[in-house]
Amino acid sequence: MGSTSAYDVGACHDYPPPWIDERAPIDLEKPRVRGEEFLRSECGAMVLRVAGIYGPGRNPYDWIKDGRVVLSDKFVNLIHVEDLAAICVAALECGVSGDVYNVSDGVPRTWREIGRALAADAILEPRAGEEKHIPGKRLDTTRLRTLLKEARVSIRHPDLFHALADLQQRRTRL
Repeated sequence: MGSTSAYDVGACHDYPPPWIDERAPIDLEKPRVRGEEFLRSECGAMVLRVAGIYGPGRNPYDWIKDGRVVLSDKFVNLIHVEDLAAICVAALECGVSGDVYNVSDGVPRTWREIGRALAADAILEPRAGEEKHIPGKRLDTTRLRTLLKEARVSIRHPDLFHALADLQQRRTRL
């Protein structure tokens, strides 16, 4: 598993940012990315470029409340840990050696959208943070969706806000 931080978005200031598929330039200055590329090109490894992972114990609402994330118009791509596990199995069963797959739920959102949902749920009133004009990324997951269709697997948590509400409910029951 790799990270979507492998993509070299350079000085792109387009907003909304362009869609990024697996053919987009990567940052080979990063040792991790060089290692992934070596394993992919020389050893036939599959690389899953994974977006931000959330689930039990990893809640984007907490990241906002704790100030780790600033409410902004920066795009973020996320994947529920349960979906990530199913995707890993699907890739092992049906993936192509040496291929790269972008892994997210396929719906990029801005931190401001996520913060609005947080406020709408009356969990807290979001604080506007220092807004930097960083467009973020919008991942194209076409290749992943093709893989999942072949493996007869579907994303179990396609609606981030519903999944986050479920996480909040579980937390309050504990």
